[in-house]
Parts: sequence; structure tokens; C-alpha cells
Amino acid sequence: MVVDAYLNIGSLENSQPYYKRYEDVLLDRYDGWPDEHWADVTKEKWQRLVVQDRARVYKERGFESLFIDNADVYCRYHMSEVYQSLKSMLASLKRQGFKLIINGGDVFVSETLKDGSAKKLYDGINQEDVFTTYDFNKKKYGRQTKKNTDYYERYLKQAKKAGLDVYIVEYRAGKELSKKIDAYCERHGYKWYNADGINLN
Repeated sequence: MVVDAYLNIGSLENSQPYYKRYEDVLLDRYDGWPDEHWADVTKEKWQRLVVQDRARVYKERGFESLFIDNADVYCRYHMSEVYQSLKSMLASLKRQGFKLIINGGDVFVSETLKDGSAKKLYDGINQEDVFTTYDFNKKKYGRQTKKNTDYYERYLKQAKKAGLDVYIVEYRAGKELSKKIDAYCERHGYKWYNADGINLN
């Protein structure tokens, strides 16, 4: 069994023991997560944290695969410098021998699919909320809109066509919806997980 280590590439929670040392590279507060801020991934200091300090810790602990979160920073700060910085960090992690799974980050992933760099930078993607959703304001779970589901289905198909592994995480999908997702994933060669809560319990 392969166990992925979680690596936050685009934001930082104030619960991390090294938070204070990186306050100078933090940007806006992360919507829905009051204890988290987006990071300026173009800063060398941040890049060293990700590809040297954190990567070394995971290497020492024997992890071979990383679950990369918050490449969505490119959607929030849609600039070429951010895009290139993310690509540079992923390339560095790949050179160190890690298998990489990108969680979310569809805007970034789509850009790498267009320029042909996706398969060189990471091995797979994980997309949340393809069929379900969570309203942070109302703190309520629900069904994803057809428009968004259709978008994600096209996106996942493109990723699979590019040779990437595809994973899906849903939140509290009911019995009937779960059957539908089972059939959908079996048809397309995806794997999925039905989480009991937004904190991935």
C-alpha cells in the first residue's frame, strides 16, 4: 500500500510550527479556512521550504508519494510568475523521486495540459466536489450543480487522456449517488473516496 504525505504548496496554516518564520511571504486569508493564508509562491524563501525543508523531512520518513494541495494559488493570483514558480517546485520534487498527485488546482492543471508539461511534472490529479459540494457559509453539504459537474467531467477526461491517474473525493454522497459514482468511475478508470466530512474524516 502506498501512503501519500500531504504537502501544502500554495498556502500555510497558522498551526504549523514554522508559521511565524514565513509570515512575511503570506498573502490573503484563505476563504473558508480562517487559520490559513495563501503564500507568495514566487518567493525563494517559500520555494526552499517546499522543495528542500519539507521534501527532506518526507524523504527521511520514507515517503515516496506526495499529495500536493493548493496549486489553486494560481487561480487566486493568476500571473505567469505564479504559474512558473509552481512548475519549478513540482519539477524539483519530481527530480527528487517523488510521485506527485495534485489535489484540485484545475486552473493550473488545465494550463499544464495545454502546454504539454503535465505528465512531466506530476503523476495524477485528485478532484473534490465533482458530484457533491459543501457550502462554507451555511456549513451544509449538498449536490453539485449540473454545470459544475459537466465541467469537472470534461476536465477529468482530459487529464486521463494525458496519461494521468485520476482520483475523486466526494462529501457525504448518499446511497443512490454513490452507486452512480461507482459506475462512472469504473467506466472511466477513476478511483474515488466518499468522505464523511469536509475535514476528510
